[in-house]
Amino acid sequence: MMNVRSSSVVALGGAALIFAASALGAAPAGATGTLCVGGPGCYRNLQGAVDAARDGSTIRIWPGIYAGGVRIDKSLRLMGAGIGRTVIKGGGPVLTVESRNSDQSVLISGLSITGGLTRQWDGRDWQAYGGGILVTAATEQEIGALVTLDHVAVVGNRTAPTTTYPSPSGVTCPDGYCPFAGSYGAGIANFGNLVVHDSVIRDNRAVGHVSDAAGGGIYSANGDVRIESSDISGNSAVPAPHGIGRYAEGGGVFAHTGSFTLRSSRVIGNTADLITDWPTLDSGEVITMNALGGGLQLDGAQDVLIEDSDISDNVTRAENQSSEVGAWGAVMTGQGSTAIRRSTIRGNTVAVTAASTDTVGPAGPTVQIVHSAEVSDTRITANSIRVQSRTGSAGSFGVLGNFSFGEGEKVTLTRVVVSGNTVAARSNSGPASVLGAGITNLNQMELRDSRVSGNVGRANGATATSQGGGIWNGTVFPGDPLPQLSVINSMVTANAVTTSPTGGAAGGGIYTELPVAPVHSLVFGNRPDDCAGCTAGTTTVKESHIERPGLLGMVALPRTPLANRVPNAVP
Repeated sequence: MMNVRSSSVVALGGAALIFAASALGAAPAGATGTLCVGGPGCYRNLQGAVDAARDGSTIRIWPGIYAGGVRIDKSLRLMGAGIGRTVIKGGGPVLTVESRNSDQSVLISGLSITGGLTRQWDGRDWQAYGGGILVTAATEQEIGALVTLDHVAVVGNRTAPTTTYPSPSGVTCPDGYCPFAGSYGAGIANFGNLVVHDSVIRDNRAVGHVSDAAGGGIYSANGDVRIESSDISGNSAVPAPHGIGRYAEGGGVFAHTGSFTLRSSRVIGNTADLITDWPTLDSGEVITMNALGGGLQLDGAQDVLIEDSDISDNVTRAENQSSEVGAWGAVMTGQGSTAIRRSTIRGNTVAVTAASTDTVGPAGPTVQIVHSAEVSDTRITANSIRVQSRTGSAGSFGVLGNFSFGEGEKVTLTRVVVSGNTVAARSNSGPASVLGAGITNLNQMELRDSRVSGNVGRANGATATSQGGGIWNGTVFPGDPLPQLSVINSMVTANAVTTSPTGGAAGGGIYTELPVAPVHSLVFGNRPDDCAGCTAGTTTVKESHIERPGLLGMVALPRTPLANRVPNAVP
């Protein structure tokens, strides 16, 4: 029995955060009211309170550990006593929001969600979605409910399906259709609209004997995702090593559709890891196998906005000693425009170990941009790309890559520091190449008031090419647009490219296939030369109008999210 209690609404960042205005009580609830779980006169379990609640009710949950496996089919507010104090544990998923339509709204606040293990979805035991939280699509695959997490910890959940199914897309392996199984969204699988505020998504794992693992922390395939003042860390998307794996994507976040926003948040120490043994087919066809976006895999998202955030120490790794495999990006941006502002991208790793990369092409970049973008007041530092080939070619792009092939698309870098990054490609018996260590530009790019310094590219092989320690500007694929590079009021200094003794290194600062004339810029102190292909007389400009590097280096780090200061998310 529940007493009806009034509540008030406070707007924060566009999401309605509802806080009860009075203490817990007990007696029947009215049309909208407050129910309670765990305290005197309250429901003993959460599912009972959810079933009894009317649309729009608030359920307040006392401190304690409560059974998961809860299903929510209405608009509700779940209000716990705080992270680590109110814990919903177990089940698969721990919480399921069954969406009626996109007008449905569920707020979850002040609690931990943990211990979920999801092994099937909708009767299909070769697919698993949402170890911690699953937000279903509405009818006919329309966008589902709006789910808002405020001061919530989603920690230590897993997805791991139990069987396989012949490849729905008809991909062929040596014994017929490749086996398929998918592990998606170990922390959260979202088919609605998702807001994550002041929360922790940590140590969730999309794993199992699967071909595809995606979204260790968050997997979103329908609506928009907005993450604010939150911590996405230590999550992973990892098919079982030496199994049937073909894709590992979005160790932290995988967003396939909709817009994506990351503000004042940290994406740290997430992993997309693929270790597989699939061979090249007898026909010579290479099975597609990739690790993508150790931190953020957003290549299906529409518009991407990243502000005041730290994306660091994420790992994207792919290994196949029998055939070819690829790895790209700690951050892979979407199909619309991208803006990255006042952020840090540092210490991320992209690593490939393969028999060859002849067909899949060069690995990298760490930050891959595929459409128009504006990057400002951002540091991209101390990232690394490593490619090792046993018998064939080994190649790599630079740490920041402009792959916006559309006509009229442009990437603009303003007050950006690209510094101290390393790229290495090595082949035991084949060719090795590095096309940019700091930046690789394949379309239109403008650097303004920026610094590209201390980046190093190394290529070692039977034959070796290493070009563009600071910037590489050229074409790679037939039919690509002619690249255009503008360097204005900027510094390109102390970069280097090296090769094995039989190789050729050029453009320690800038390597360009089309003439580039830096304007009011300093291109100086690079090895083995400052610029290969620049307009004569502009390769070294000693009198620069650029603001000094000390000012360029002062890019503010995001404040530590409140949720990240909570010591124990799970008791």
